[in-house]
Amino acid sequence: MRNVGSVLCIAGVIAAVAACSVSGEETAGKQPAGPAPVRILRTETPALIDGVLDDPCWQSAEQVRVEYAYGQPGVKSGTLPAAVRYAWDKDYLYVGYEVFDANLQAAGTGAKEGPEGNQREGCDISGSNDVFEVFVSFNDPVFFWELHQNALNGFNDVWVTVAPSNSPFARSSMAYQGIYWAQNEYLKDQGQATVKTAVSMKPAGSGKLSTVNDASDADTGYSGEMRFPWKSLGAPGDWVRDAKKIHGQLIAILAAAQNGEDKARYHHSAPDLKITGFFHLTAPGWPRYLLVDPAREKEQK
Repeated sequence: MRNVGSVLCIAGVIAAVAACSVSGEETAGKQPAGPAPVRILRTETPALIDGVLDDPCWQSAEQVRVEYAYGQPGVKSGTLPAAVRYAWDKDYLYVGYEVFDANLQAAGTGAKEGPEGNQREGCDISGSNDVFEVFVSFNDPVFFWELHQNALNGFNDVWVTVAPSNSPFARSSMAYQGIYWAQNEYLKDQGQATVKTAVSMKPAGSGKLSTVNDASDADTGYSGEMRFPWKSLGAPGDWVRDAKKIHGQLIAILAAAQNGEDKARYHHSAPDLKITGFFHLTAPGWPRYLLVDPAREKEQK
């Protein structure tokens, strides 16, 4: 069970850096320079979170390749490590992804993660373990969620604060390289809108499915689905109050695949991302996505 003291702790952190932060409410709708952002389409049919990417929303969603090698801007992997799709409706941001891996490895942490009463075991992100990650930010490089899922449906939700370099908090003992991981914070269910995750193993031939933690066979990978209530993610308040306000807005998302056996170890979805340290410190360069309601777009034409 999470400790209420964490709420007081993160409140203090927010106060310490608030003067240097730009709020998601102020920046969420601003169009960045550069190529047009990938569109995330609103779905009229909620995704069934079972780990199988056969829902209508995934068929119309643009695939984002998670293939760029850590620390090598623009350099792609020889084989595709993972791919991800996104969708949304008035209640949720949906994430559907595939990991392609010949030897799936995953472990739990022994601790529970997620909303109270709706928890699952956390996923171990160390050693040879494989993990899929998404970082979700409302275009605020200071505050965002870091979310992990593995092939056992292990799940981590971590609220991250990146202190501006000119903030005293950046030099405090609570921050490592200016980053504070609020491990005891968690995404909350919002009434009927609940956090949910699931995975499904890919076929491995001869009528068998890929397996986890079994090096005696050849795997092909797995697919996963996650849904997160907008309010839990900290979406701008007007989005939550009126879903019509979501259409036309921008959101920043970085996807990353960790393969503990791969020499490169990390691949991600940002082609020009210059990174030599933590992904968290590169938030201003994460890909932006345009949230589109096709019905409203048609009306506006």
